[in-house]
Parts: sequence; structure tokens; C-alpha cells
Amino acid sequence: MFMSGSNYNRAIVYCGWGQIWVDELRHHFQYSLLPDFPKIFIGPPKELDEIGNFVSDAFLVEHVYRTNSLLRKTEFYEQLPDKFNSYVFLDSDTIVLDDISLGFEKAELHDLAITPAPHYTLGAFWGFDKVLKEENLQTTVMQYNTGVIFFKKTIELRYCLTRGKNLLLNILILPMTSPFLRLLWR
Repeated sequence: MFMSGSNYNRAIVYCGWGQIWVDELRHHFQYSLLPDFPKIFIGPPKELDEIGNFVSDAFLVEHVYRTNSLLRKTEFYEQLPDKFNSYVFLDSDTIVLDDISLGFEKAELHDLAITPAPHYTLGAFWGFDKVLKEENLQTTVMQYNTGVIFFKKTIELRYCLTRGKNLLLNILILPMTSPFLRLLWR
């Protein structure tokens, strides 16, 4: 189960939806070299039932997503249990090939540890150039890999995730939706 003492209590987090998520998780667990930490799955009941059939030590958190796929990653944080000191969020298509303890150590020291994606710029990805311009930022800002995020559950990180979600909603999503849907998100 989870390690305590000098290693802290650590957990691996997955959030997702749909059969593709389940299939990618099967592949992930077949080929990844994962530490023996609890695994938390956040998603719809149907998919969680299927995951429970092939992951024996799964901690299943039922969640019906309120947002579309662009924003769903911003919802997992509020669903996390508080009993762990640090977490790693992994996309289901990520294959862990080696020891990931350094990521946990850095998150435990700095609250967050993420990896840059040096071949991508945020301004060329999913319309983020509009967000960057709206915030008066350069469009050549380096993008980070959001498929592997080590973190501690802190007020500061919650603020960052909420701010990011609000930026996406206000600049990218809400202008494209009906007035009724805009009222629901306020």
C-alpha cells in the first residue's frame, strides 16, 4: 500500500471517461513500471466498474464531469482524498519507464513539479494564443506536459487550477456557447 514516514504518503491519480480511457489504462498497467502506491481513479461509474476488474488496488471515485474534454482535467483536483501528502497525475496514455520518485520529491519540496514540453509552444496549441494575447503574454510561452503532474494538495495549487479553468472558460469556451450555458458557468 502507501509508504509513510520519510517517504510520505503518495498516490497515483488518473481521471478520464469513455472506453478509450479504459483501454489506454489497460495498456498503461501492462507496460508501466509503477511504484507500489495507491491508485486513484476519478471518472464515471460505468468506466470505474470496468477498471475495478483489472486493477486490484484501485481507489474509485465516481464523478460526472461538468465540462467538456478541454476542461475536464481541471475537475479532478476537487475529487481527491486528503489522506495523501503528494500525488502524481498520469494521463492514461503515459507509460512509466523508470523510477518517478524524483518528481514526488520535488513536489513535496515545492508543491508542484511539472515537465516542460520543449518542442511545443503554448501559443500554437488549441487556441491558447487567444488566451495569451488576452492576458498580454508572449505567444511563444513554452508548454508543459499536462499528462504527468506531481503535486501536493495546497490552497495555492487550487488557486492556480481555478484561475486556469476560468481563463479557459472566459476566453475560449464561453464566447462560443449560448447565453444560457454562460449563465450556468458563472
